[in-house]
Amino acid sequence: MQSYGVIEDTQLSDLYWQKLTARIEAYGVATNILTLEYHGDDYDMYDGGYTMTPETFINQIDLMMANDYHFVTMHEAEGFVYGWLELPARSVILTTDISDLHVESLTSISVTFSELAEKYGYNPHMLAFIWTGAMNAGECADNTCWDTINTVNASGYFSFGSHSTTHRDFGQINLEEGILDLERSKQAILENTGIQVYTLAWPFETCSPYPESLEQIGITLAWGGSTKPLSQNFAAWQDPKPRCLPRLLPPNIHDVSMRPAGMSLQNMLDSAQSAP
Repeated sequence: MQSYGVIEDTQLSDLYWQKLTARIEAYGVATNILTLEYHGDDYDMYDGGYTMTPETFINQIDLMMANDYHFVTMHEAEGFVYGWLELPARSVILTTDISDLHVESLTSISVTFSELAEKYGYNPHMLAFIWTGAMNAGECADNTCWDTINTVNASGYFSFGSHSTTHRDFGQINLEEGILDLERSKQAILENTGIQVYTLAWPFETCSPYPESLEQIGITLAWGGSTKPLSQNFAAWQDPKPRCLPRLLPPNIHDVSMRPAGMSLQNMLDSAQSAP
């Protein structure tokens, strides 16, 4: 947390770790954790196949909290993937990719999380990946988006990573261009939030063909999309590809996911726990 630049006191409290330990005792230790890829809480993509409304989002988070799921923070994800932090079998990683079109959804999500935290007595959490090249144009003119990010960061419901500067396909650019792009993104986030990010979500879900090169700029975790067979498309304990982690798509407003096709949220949660 110190290298990240923000100390989350709540996540260091005795109560937090007592709750985490109690979940491990109750449900066992995770070997695979489902990662869900949102784009805020209100979007409509792929001809309606990948859609979300605030109401659907609330229902999905409510279902997970009603079943006592632990929401993994950025720091905990690193510990799990590298094998130095055990997490409960009932764990989930929520992620969202943020452009100028989705920043305001962080405010809405923060309100949802606050209401559900009061209902269930513990905090949900989401990893937000910032497309920094979109933070000073369009919907983000006059620095308003950075202001929003700093406001929701104070809530403790989010931890942040990069979604690149230019949002180009990193499978189509050379190593030098890719490193420069990510260095610029990291610097923009540091200058505007004080956060030293060490994670990213790949644009277009395309992992770089040079993942080990990220070590030189301090990136330890990165998420793509379908990076493993769908039946095993989960972040794993001591994952062999920490800079090309998988994500699945949350079910749409009809409770049906596009990835894996036809599965409900409960199906997806169950499949992560049963995966080898």
